[in-house]
Amino acid sequence: MPIVVYNGERPWTTSLTLHGLVPGLSELRELRAFVPNVTLLLDDLGRQSDDELRQRELVSAMGPIGAVALEGRVEGDRALLRALIVPKFGVIPRSVEAALETADEPSLSVWAERIFSARSAEDIVA
Repeated sequence: MPIVVYNGERPWTTSLTLHGLVPGLSELRELRAFVPNVTLLLDDLGRQSDDELRQRELVSAMGPIGAVALEGRVEGDRALLRALIVPKFGVIPRSVEAALETADEPSLSVWAERIFSARSAEDIVA
């Protein structure tokens, strides 16, 4: 059974079978014979907090895949902060960029809240 790791903003609502995921396959009976109808084992990461994901046995058992899933969330947070900093303050100072590159998820969450009251980009990561 193939495992699908999903980390979208919304919960997974699509089919869990391969035939259900291929558009128009139900009308193409000849093609359907060549597409295995496997059921996917879904791991919907979006329904769990980062703390829950860190504590899960599956994440450590998944090795690099689990690490990539968590790192993907952190990279998304970094990208969002950059997207908010540039319009508000212009160029991102090197010190702020360095802080963003090494920040963990809890720091990024705090910094995201600071962007609304910060008077400079440096105030965000202070």
